[in-house]
Parts: sequence; C-alpha cells; structure tokens
Amino acid sequence: MPRAARALALLGAIALLLALLEAPRMESVAAAARAGGGCTGRIALTFDDGPAAGPTDDLLHILRERRVPATFFMVGQRVAAAPRLARAVERKGFLIANHSYAHVRMTTQTRAQVAETLRATDRALRRVGTHPTRLMRPPYGALDADARAGIRDAGMVPVLWNVDSQDWAGGTSAQIAARILDRLRPGDNIVLQHDGVTRSPISVDAVPAVVRGARRRGYCFTALDESGRPGFPTPRVSVSATDAAEGGRAIATITLSRPPGRTTSVRVRTVSRSARVGSDVVRIARRVRIPAGRLSVRMPIDVRRDGTDEPLEEFAVRISRPRGLTLGHDVAMARIRDRDRAPLIRGSDVTAPEPAADTVVPVTFTLARPSGKEVRIVLRTFAGTADGTDFVVTREAFVLAPGETTAELLVTVRADTVEEPDEAFRVEVVRAANARVGRVGTVTITAPLP
Repeated sequence: MPRAARALALLGAIALLLALLEAPRMESVAAAARAGGGCTGRIALTFDDGPAAGPTDDLLHILRERRVPATFFMVGQRVAAAPRLARAVERKGFLIANHSYAHVRMTTQTRAQVAETLRATDRALRRVGTHPTRLMRPPYGALDADARAGIRDAGMVPVLWNVDSQDWAGGTSAQIAARILDRLRPGDNIVLQHDGVTRSPISVDAVPAVVRGARRRGYCFTALDESGRPGFPTPRVSVSATDAAEGGRAIATITLSRPPGRTTSVRVRTVSRSARVGSDVVRIARRVRIPAGRLSVRMPIDVRRDGTDEPLEEFAVRISRPRGLTLGHDVAMARIRDRDRAPLIRGSDVTAPEPAADTVVPVTFTLARPSGKEVRIVLRTFAGTADGTDFVVTREAFVLAPGETTAELLVTVRADTVEEPDEAFRVEVVRAANARVGRVGTVTITAPLP
C-alpha cells in the first residue's frame, strides 16, 4: 500500500476511535438534555459550492426524508447553469445563501469587486425565482478588511463555521461523519460540507450517519437565522383577501415576507362587519400551516346567498398567534357583492262603496320580499272609468327602510249622489329605486245598493 494511502487510513482509524471513545460521554449528555426537555446543542448544516446535479438532488432527498433543515451557500455561476435545481432547493423548504459568483478568494479582490460578486449572485438567484437570505459565506472562509467592507456594502452578513467536515480533503463517508460528530459541542454548531465539489457525493452519503448520531446524542437541527447563527429566520406574515359575489368564494392569502426554512403557522378567523359571520359568510377559526418551501397559502372562504337584495357588505379576515413568524398586516377586508334581484312591488285592489261624504281609502303597495336596501317609490293615481270628479288626484313619495315591506297611499274618494254603475281608477308606481314594478293597484267605487 502506498505511504500516502496508509497515512490516510491511519487518520481515519484514529478519528473513528476518538468518536467511539467520545460516544459514552455524549450519550450521558444527551440523556440529561432529554430529561430536561431541551437539546444538547443546536446544529446548522450548511452546504457550499452548489447547486450540482446529482449531489444536490440526493442531498435534498436525504434531508427531506429525515426532516432536517439546512442552508445552501450557492455559487452564482452554478445557479445560472442549474436554475431548476436552485428553485428545487427553496421549494423543498431549505434556505439559500450567497457564496459569490465565481468562487474567487475575496482577499484577492477590491472592496468594490467583493460587493459586485455578491450582488451578481443575488441577482442570479432572484432571476431564477428564488428568495435568497442576506447571508453570505466567503470562498475558502478568507476575509480581510476590504472584503468585510465589500460585504457590508452589499448589505450582507458573513457566516463562517465551527465544525469543518474537511470533506474536500479526503476520507470515506463514515470517516467524514465521524469527523463531524467528534467536533460537535454543546451549544451552537455550524457544520461545513460541500454539495458542489468533486468529493461531494461521498460527503452527501455521510449525512444520514451525522443526523442519526447527532440525534442520538440529543442535538437538534436548525437552519440559520438572520444574523447567521443557528436558528430560523422570523418572517413577517400578512393577510389579504379578495372580494366575492354572494354564493361565491372570497380568497384569503397568507403571505410571508421571506422563506422561514421550516413549516410555520398562524391562526385565521373571519370577523363580522356589515356582513355577519355565520349568516352571510362561513365561520372560520382555525390554525393554518404554511409548509416549508412556500411563501404563501390561499384559503377559500364561502360566501352565502341569502335571497335578499342588499347593499355592498364587508367582513374581515384576521390573523393572530403566529408560530415562527411575526405579525405584519393582520387584518384584511373583503366585500360581498349582492347577486339578488330587487324585489317586486305590487299594488292591492280596493273596493269602496260610493260615499255620501268624502272618504279616505288606503291603497297598499307591498314588496314581494324584504330588501336589505332602502327602497324609494313614488305612487300616483290615474283616471279610469272614474275620473277627477270621483277622487282627488294624489301623488306621494315613500321611503321604505331596509326590512320594511309596505307603503300606503291615502286617496280621497269624493261624495257622489248621482246614480251610476261601478267605476274604477288606478294607482301606479311612477318611479322606483331598488325595487321592480309589478302590478298596479285598483280602486273600484261601487254603486250604492238600491
């Protein structure tokens, strides 16, 4: 066996032996953590230099299957070459961060060049439809004063690591896993691995053993928060809502300001305004999940049809009690457009004996059903076989408040001592708002009995 190969095998054996010696101590730490209901420490897995077809695909499957969050520091050139894969990383629920455009050591660049390579990568990521964080990692971890200034100019936060897998240097998958597990410590751990280098398939194959071993010792896995520490971002959550017609559906949309790197949730409920929850709109009061990888969810809200002609009504959609989120715009208003036809208004038929003295006769007009709107009508008498000598020509305006259904026109029938047959005149709706005109009212003046 060549000398270099023997040395490599010896290093791997030593690493494995150290991991085995460390395991009993870590098991006791894990047991204590479990008893206290907490974690031994937090682990943020990070992967550099991708996306790369093959290793990145396999890695996404492994992480999703084990429900492990992670952060991917992507190279702009590789994003441009593999846009589908970059989108897949975000849509499967993982965070994306910036690893420069061409993986050039930043200590060899000017302040302006550092800022531009980060901005170019950010543009590339957004151009393919992802929503990168403001986190960045310098290639090779190399930083100096100019590089730090360029990073600030680009508005980004540098993130290094404290657990180096050295997956690029050598070792089998088992040895890489043992190396990572051996270097974990209670507290916060940021693990560096690669999904875009020659040895990435070997490093990716180490991930199941890392997850299994770390969980056995009581560690919890997280992503990286806004400051680049193990944790999760806390996006703002807001709600909006569309209008709807009666009998249709409004759509409430719950939107996050940026990816959270995990599944989050918020409580949603419908709230009465001029439209009443329960009668006009369905009652909703439940927690809604926003799965990892999604920036919004849509929720249909059924709007009921009540058969009443009504003005525009409103209800509210309110969000509260966020988990993993902070509240932004927490109330949205939705309007309900009425689809019911205006009710018919019909006149009644009245019979009045020919009076010996002037007599007031009421003629009633009735809506076929109550209206939710104010109904305005104008009633007027018209001659028939009876003319202006038989009754007082009358015109009057009426306002029916919402829910009222009748208007009564008082018409004076004149005294008449002339013997003549039955006579009649009409009462008609000559103007109507928020009502449809039905049949006219008729007043029949009957001749006195002999």
